[in-house]
Amino acid sequence: MIKYFLFVFVICFAFIGYSQKTTETVERGGKKYYLHTVQQGATLFSICKEYEVSVDEVSSLNPQLNGLVKVGQKVLIPIIGESAKTFSYTVKEGETFFGILKKFNLKEEDVLKLNPGLLKNLSFGQIIQLPGDYMKYRNEVNQVSKQADTVIVHEVLEHETLYSIAKRFMVPVEELGKLNNISSNQIKPGMSLKVPIYGKEAKDVAIRSLKEVDTKIDTVIPLETKTNQSKNIAFLLPFNSDKQGDPTGAIATEFYMGAQLALDSLANLGYEGSVFVHDIGNDTTDLIPIIKKEDLLNSALFIGPFSGENLEKTADFCLKNQIKLVSPIVGTTTYLKNNPFVLNATTSDITLAKKLAKYIYQKHINDQVILVKVGQKDNELYQAFRTVFMKLGTKKIYEVNEKELNVISKKGKNLAFVVLSRDRVLSTSIANSLANIVSKPSSPNVSLYGTKDWLNYDDISAEMKNKLHFHYCASVNFDASDEEVKKLKKLYRKKYNTQLTKYAAQGFDVTMFFVLENIMNEKSKQGVINHFKLIENIEGSGKENTACYIFSQDDFKVVKVGEVNE
Repeated sequence: MIKYFLFVFVICFAFIGYSQKTTETVERGGKKYYLHTVQQGATLFSICKEYEVSVDEVSSLNPQLNGLVKVGQKVLIPIIGESAKTFSYTVKEGETFFGILKKFNLKEEDVLKLNPGLLKNLSFGQIIQLPGDYMKYRNEVNQVSKQADTVIVHEVLEHETLYSIAKRFMVPVEELGKLNNISSNQIKPGMSLKVPIYGKEAKDVAIRSLKEVDTKIDTVIPLETKTNQSKNIAFLLPFNSDKQGDPTGAIATEFYMGAQLALDSLANLGYEGSVFVHDIGNDTTDLIPIIKKEDLLNSALFIGPFSGENLEKTADFCLKNQIKLVSPIVGTTTYLKNNPFVLNATTSDITLAKKLAKYIYQKHINDQVILVKVGQKDNELYQAFRTVFMKLGTKKIYEVNEKELNVISKKGKNLAFVVLSRDRVLSTSIANSLANIVSKPSSPNVSLYGTKDWLNYDDISAEMKNKLHFHYCASVNFDASDEEVKKLKKLYRKKYNTQLTKYAAQGFDVTMFFVLENIMNEKSKQGVINHFKLIENIEGSGKENTACYIFSQDDFKVVKVGEVNE
């Protein structure tokens, strides 16, 4: 405990001592900026933190940095309140060119002037330049929806109203109207509306009356085929239809929209069963009475719940009643033990760590591999990687802590650093340390392997990930350029007139594979974004998907560089 507080003190001292604000200003293009001189020990992240600006903003003003800073460098810092001419923006997963225009209220020609050819080459992870004031935009979004994680663009369908759209996306009608500067009587088919989508950390969620909810949950959805109860399916999903703005509910809705597409295809392939859909909420209060219903006892397959105590209780129920259960989103191995009826659709982090060890052993056979020690929370991942790597052969692996990175970086010209941390603070600190190492003259060639969680860490900038050749592994490959993904996008847009999401694609894949495999007795491994390969790791236990894709950030784009599916 003492060491922990000492570490925090040292970090805080570093920020205070090395990233002090300057009062020196300069004028560029008619606008004023701070002119900051980089001090010993400072990083781009610590400087941005001190001035309360984003890394992307500073990087766009100082392209020579490439995500790194050196002692004595002069860095332009935007002054909050001063309008910046342009700002950098990292393209989010699933975003389109026209969606970005709508999101920032920009004109097509203005964006194309800054990014020639962007209309044809936009991709996930790409960094583009946008005209305007980033801080002004961010403040406007915060005023409208302080908890919004992102903003999507929705095209109004026939018969839709502002009220029905608000219910669908679980957003207050007033907020939706204010964001789009409209009232309910101004809605027309074909209009494009900005819709805030709430992130995982949303709090203070308002509660709606159940009477206001227009949903088909807790009812049978018959397929236009002959019913056979031995082939029935039950979806147990946390729609949370009585909670406004719930992010889990939005994910469940997208997942089931994709599942419905799969059910259409399965009916054409001869599936003859009934589908039951239940809103189980986030706690066992709603779940317990639902799983005792007769339709569930007569089902052959459950899809969901997503996680937590609901998944645990449902797994116990399925074991007692010999019903197969698919965990569709979270790849935990907790519920597989001694329960042969549980099936994990996604690969657990433990298995991904083991697969990554195999990939790195082969990929970096002639390089130095350095395993960086992480906290107790992620020690299981650390040990899983270490055990598999050491069993593969005689190749040496260096094990170091963050303080030893400078010393170990002198071990060779080609270094592969493995940091299996899911802790934002530790991950950011290690990434900054490595960034300082590669900024030095005659620095080694570095490849950095982290976890997929790092994609959500804004403090580790795209420039930094690019400089460190950042890699991670995941169990799905949502590649917008893939032909199968394009086909599914087309079907999804035709049915719902909206953009396909990763969770919708997951709903499609999970439903297709597990119904074909477990009810229709047909083999099917390759999905649209999945490669299903289920393995029973312990006799008498459930099966886990063991697929693993390796991704790398290359030239500011995230690309698949390998697979480990043996």
